[in-house]
Amino acid sequence: MKTKPPTILRFYLMAIVTGMAAGAGAALFNAFIALFHNLFFLGSWSFHYDWLRPTPPSFWGVGVIGVPVAGGLLVTWIIRRLAPEAQGAGVQEILRNLFLDHAALRPSLSAWRPVATSISIGSGASVGHEGPIMQLGAVYGDLLATLAHLAGWQRDTLLACGAAAGTAALFHAPWGGLVFALEILSPAGEWRRVAPVFLASFAGSWMISALGKGFPGFALAIPASGSWWAYMGLGLGCGAGAALFLAVLSALGGAFRAFPDNPYWRHGVAMAILGILIYLVLVQTGQYHVEGVGFATIAEVLAGGFCHPWLLFSLFLLKLLVTALTLGSGGSGGTFSPALFLGATFGAGAAILAQAIFPGLDLNPILGAVVGMASFSAAATGAVLGSALIAAEMVGGMGVLPLLAPACILAWTVRRLVLKRSTYTLELSWRGRPLAENLYLRIREAYLTGRQEKGRGNNG
Repeated sequence: MKTKPPTILRFYLMAIVTGMAAGAGAALFNAFIALFHNLFFLGSWSFHYDWLRPTPPSFWGVGVIGVPVAGGLLVTWIIRRLAPEAQGAGVQEILRNLFLDHAALRPSLSAWRPVATSISIGSGASVGHEGPIMQLGAVYGDLLATLAHLAGWQRDTLLACGAAAGTAALFHAPWGGLVFALEILSPAGEWRRVAPVFLASFAGSWMISALGKGFPGFALAIPASGSWWAYMGLGLGCGAGAALFLAVLSALGGAFRAFPDNPYWRHGVAMAILGILIYLVLVQTGQYHVEGVGFATIAEVLAGGFCHPWLLFSLFLLKLLVTALTLGSGGSGGTFSPALFLGATFGAGAAILAQAIFPGLDLNPILGAVVGMASFSAAATGAVLGSALIAAEMVGGMGVLPLLAPACILAWTVRRLVLKRSTYTLELSWRGRPLAENLYLRIREAYLTGRQEKGRGNNG
């Protein structure tokens, strides 16, 4: 049955409704993470969780090593029995839906994806919550499109609206959510998506704030920019670091896929290694640091709480390893938040080390951490300007954007020269489903395809 397309105003209203639903879903998602985190680590039934404060030592003592294992086995059961799409970051499933299979998202994902990822993060697995909430928001958009009998670009736009709103809600970054979703999820030339995605992104950010569950932000005074070229060099270094992260993720993913065909064994072993590492980090530093999303450690870095570059580099390498272990073995969670952690520790550590070697170099470790957060996540995910905007909004300093944007471009370029896949398209390549990672590359592909077709026409 053919239905009349909605008017512009009605379609924009649908975008706002999708954004508000994604914002509410993000608030509920955060509550689930808090609940499972408190249950697993502290043995308490509470929905309160301060993202910017470190987790106190667990009452389990050395038994905390088994916490990620228990959570990981439960997550594996959910993925195997109830929701296979809950594995990984979630964004790859949206990309597969939009560009490869063009199939509807299962509504049951709205229940099982947040549960699986909440258990994963709550039990200490090193993953983020942004990819899953993008997937959850996309499910809401797809469901509304189905109810309204929308198809084609309008349906796909509502998926992008939900993803943008979820991102904006989690990081209190409406501009970042808008650009992030457009970079990752838009096909070449689809500029008509901008207005509805804009409305949804701001609606999602408003909704979670209205519910009192918004991200508090990293409150800091952004220092003067200092040596511009030095920060650009930091961007180049983050591009190389992101390539290393993706190479380790790919290598461990291949190694775990070569295990005997038992997903419980694969993920259980990986989470046991993670449990040992977070306990050793606790013994050595007094904090778990590399478990979960890691915002508390980022806050400490941005507050200038680390003076030794080798400690920062050690945390960088450990976080890289445990994130690759979690996702390579089949865990549930995103990569953007771990990329923020990796960028903050690498950026601050490199700035402190560079100052020690070259005393005249004007590099501020705090600003180095901000540049690292933006450029590392840009290189890893392929969302170049979206990452710069999210980082700027998270630290409350949009004035630093002119410094972050070129660093992000350089970081992404370096990573592309080394590895062609982002964290979101790497898993699709494992399945033999290659896809251009962002809007810029899709525009380039469309241009080259058009030139080839034109050439064939002229030859004919």
